[in-house]
This record gives sequence, C-alpha cells and structure tokens, in this order.
Amino acid sequence: MEQAMFPQNENNTPFDNEALFDAEGHLTDEGLHALQEGRLDELGSLEAAEHLTFCDYCLARYTALIELAPEKLKQPMRDLIPQVQA
Repeated sequence: MEQAMFPQNENNTPFDNEALFDAEGHLTDEGLHALQEGRLDELGSLEAAEHLTFCDYCLARYTALIELAPEKLKQPMRDLIPQVQA
C-alpha cells in the first residue's frame, strides 16, 4: 500500500495549506496545532518555520502550545551523537 503524499489528521484528510495563515498573515491556531503534530506537508512546514523566524507573536503562541504538551513529548527522540561519532 502506498503512503499518503501529505500527512493526515484524525479525519484522514490532508491539512490544507490555505488554512495555515489567517487574513492578517499570522499562523492560525489549527496551523500551529498541525505544525506541532507533524501534520503539515513539506511546503507547509517550511512556510510555518520561516514565519516563526520573524513573527514574535506567532512564536510566542507556538512556544505556549509546546509548553502545554505532555512532558514525554518535550524530550528528544534519542541521542544520535554516539552513532554519528562511530
């Protein structure tokens, strides 16, 4: 079975990049959640990451969203330094 081209949400539908930004040019709440959950496609992820580099308002909102995440989601996946050094 072929994997979907775009990350899917719980309703099994791709996240619409048109819903990533609001009329004022800020990331929407839904877009921030999709970014945190890894549901954006490559273009959406790049656009959101670029936006967060210069928009203090959205960066503060995203940081607050991450701080509300369960502790296990805040931990790095695993340390790759030993593998890289080998």
